[in-house]
Order: sequence, then structure tokens, then C-alpha cells
Amino acid sequence: MDGENVTTVAGPSTTSLMRRNLPTPLFPTSSVVGTLEDSKYWRHRLSISQQAYDDSEPKVLAQWLSDRCKWVQWYIFWIAVLIIILTIVFAFFQFVSIMLVYYPSHPIKSERR
Repeated sequence: MDGENVTTVAGPSTTSLMRRNLPTPLFPTSSVVGTLEDSKYWRHRLSISQQAYDDSEPKVLAQWLSDRCKWVQWYIFWIAVLIIILTIVFAFFQFVSIMLVYYPSHPIKSERR
């Protein structure tokens, strides 16, 4: 079992075999990496980069539409857009239905002398 290919092994021992034979991940989780304060050499530059990234805001409409950094604001924006569109559509349908009911029962009278 030690020399077998990982893709040919099936069963409950597959995950343990993969953990044993595969190298460590290329991008480990943040708990393995540590915090910014743990960095000896790049702490100052990383803090400047992180601050610039955190302070940046989208500048054009295309950036606003695809910005997912602040996902709560992104979803609130799209929910608000959906509500506005639905309000306009329903207002238009209400206007048309009122006109279809009102004008046949009240003909327009032209006053000619």
C-alpha cells in the first residue's frame, strides 16, 4: 500500500494515505502561517501593503459591480438594485392596469363651440 498510486486506492483509508504521501500544501492555512506580528523581515512592508489594500475602494462602475472584498455591502447593493427594478416594473404595470380600467369607462369629451 505504500507504493500505490493515490488515485487507484479506494475506501476509508484513502484520506489517511493521501495525508501520508502528499507533500505539505503550497498555500497553508493562516493558522500555520501566523500573524503579521510573527514576521521578522517583512512586517513593515506587509503592514503597509495590507493597509493600502484595506483602504482601497472601487473607483469605476465596473469595479463596484465586481468588488467582492466587502461581500455584505455587495449583497446589500444588489438587493437594493433588485428592489428598485421591481418597484419600477410593478409601478408600470399598475399604471397600465389603471389606464385600461379607467379610460374605457370615462371617454374623453372634447369641448367644441
